[in-house]
Amino acid sequence: MSTGHPKISLTEAKLLIKNQWNKRHIKQKPLFLEGARGVGKTQSIRQIADELSKESGFDVQFKTVILSVLEAPDMNGMPWIKDNVTEYGRPHFLPADGHGILFFDEANRANRDIQNALLTLIEDRSINGHRLGDGWIIALAGNPVTQGNSTGPKYDTRAFDSALQDRLSFYTMEPKVKEVIDYLKNKYGAANKVISWLICEPAIVCLDGTKQTSPRSLEYLVNALTVQDDVAPFTVAAGQIGQDAAYAFTQFLQNPHTLTVKQLFNLTPDLIDIIMDTQQNGDNIATMNYWVEIFVAELMTQSKEQKSEVLDFIKFPSLKEKTAAFLSCVVTADWIDSFIRKVGECMEQDEQNLKNQFTALRDVNPKKFSNNLKDAQKKT
Repeated sequence: MSTGHPKISLTEAKLLIKNQWNKRHIKQKPLFLEGARGVGKTQSIRQIADELSKESGFDVQFKTVILSVLEAPDMNGMPWIKDNVTEYGRPHFLPADGHGILFFDEANRANRDIQNALLTLIEDRSINGHRLGDGWIIALAGNPVTQGNSTGPKYDTRAFDSALQDRLSFYTMEPKVKEVIDYLKNKYGAANKVISWLICEPAIVCLDGTKQTSPRSLEYLVNALTVQDDVAPFTVAAGQIGQDAAYAFTQFLQNPHTLTVKQLFNLTPDLIDIIMDTQQNGDNIATMNYWVEIFVAELMTQSKEQKSEVLDFIKFPSLKEKTAAFLSCVVTADWIDSFIRKVGECMEQDEQNLKNQFTALRDVNPKKFSNNLKDAQKKT
């Protein structure tokens, strides 16, 4: 599906469009973002408008025009005769005032007469005497033009003629998987089961249009599970992301605790977000208790592998660092209390030795380490 256009991430696309808008008084080629279905082209530009509103102090609007459904009068304005001269009404989508991004989606699916009118708008910022407001820039998007021998997804697209191509700046948008997950995580929270699934199994996200697990379909899955909460998750997921991915998702759901001990011992920022978000919901007590249990069990296993029947963070600094990292994410005193008690039960250590061990543990990173540890120790 290679087109020869330079490939850019979501972060790079944002920067390019923001720079164009901030320097909109300089004549520039509008960006055409090409990408597979569902990678988030439209949503990304909508997000850019929101961010520009916060950054610029203006109300930067986002106006979408689906070019593939327009007919000539829609694009050119309705004509009428006045004093034997044909005049045209202002196209409904063409803003004269305010600030924003005028976004033409499915631009390379449009009929030739629509593309011809688009050529005039891009070149002169006007159609039949009606100008686009100075506070606006134009951006475009579409799917790749399908090549004759292509084995990838087929799209009903057509190449622009040379004159239109010369007036556009073409890029292939390929967001990074992390960008997709971060967007969904910021919008829905890391404890959402779909988001947790993606964080733990990021290879599920499909960015080339060959599978149903596109970013768009995954966001629809989040919403569908909320709406269809009385329907079996597999049934809901299969309609959104296909049966194979739905099976993988429901397999993930069969472990209600989300994270494995391996992940708890190798925490990343995304996994930390899951732990922090999980504690916000009182219904997740069983999940936190499970994480405490499997973490302590792994501590015991690793200690015994090193021929020690007691937990000694001084002797085993790697266990000390991993435990400090885990407990730094635990902000609920009862769970820390539970952690300390389970360590004592499993390792058969006396109360004073336990207190000394966890004092040493807190000293790994006292600024980050939860003060709840002190409260929990008082209960021990």
